[in-house]
Amino acid sequence: MPSPSVVEMIVETWRLSLRRRQFWMFGLLLSLPLLVQATLLSDIPKEPSLLYTYITTHSQELLFFFFVTCITSLIGKSGLILSFARASQKELHLSLHRLYQAVGQSLKIEIVTLLFLLCLGLFLSVPFVIALTSFGSVPSSLWWLALLFIIPVTLVMLIIREFTFFYFLLTPDLRFRSAIEASIALFQKHSLSALHFILLVLTLTLLFTFFLNLAMLSIVALSHLLLPNLADAVLVTVGSFFALSVFEVIRQGLWFRYFERLAKPKSPADMSEVVEVESEVEMPRA
Repeated sequence: MPSPSVVEMIVETWRLSLRRRQFWMFGLLLSLPLLVQATLLSDIPKEPSLLYTYITTHSQELLFFFFVTCITSLIGKSGLILSFARASQKELHLSLHRLYQAVGQSLKIEIVTLLFLLCLGLFLSVPFVIALTSFGSVPSSLWWLALLFIIPVTLVMLIIREFTFFYFLLTPDLRFRSAIEASIALFQKHSLSALHFILLVLTLTLLFTFFLNLAMLSIVALSHLLLPNLADAVLVTVGSFFALSVFEVIRQGLWFRYFERLAKPKSPADMSEVVEVESEVEMPRA
């Protein structure tokens, strides 16, 4: 299946997001950690040697930042997925009960993702520990081999994770294991297209970061001429906050449109076709 035009999907996502204000509410939630970081953790040292001291002296601020990041990411991502699904089906309301249920499902996905990363890290640490105990140092070839292994595995994991969000949150009565199996099967069916798409999304993310920094520098330079009394940090933080919220909406919308084109779920009820009596998973026709 050929990869759909990213520009076309961006336009579709933008038009879809303009129908509901709740898109921007969830987008603002996803960018809220930026405000917390700029307010409480703006003095993070750049020298690695000072990080341990900083962590011990700012433990409460770091825990609060971690808590806000976890809560806002769960609510924001879950809300955007449900909002895009309902907007595409022209449904008006998103109940708090359904959002609460989706947040619990998203938490389960994130916990499994974290456990996978921990297991991956432990697995990769074994040859490094052996090299250190046997030779006293880690050869550069081992670093390159680990990097060549980590990059494709991480990309595949991110793709399956996104697919699992859609299957698990939008398919009624689908078990978590069945959602993962359906996501793996969908990736296997469209592996090249999915890898191409996630590379495009990562490229868009890098471009957004670059142009956002460039725009903020330009705005700060203009503010020195027009509004010399305005603090640069406030201007950059507020501008980045709103820009990031828009980008988060667009990025999640891109994933939704891409998944929709692969799995073609006309409605959450139609996606129940992936459920069987025994295995509870059958891929929807692409």
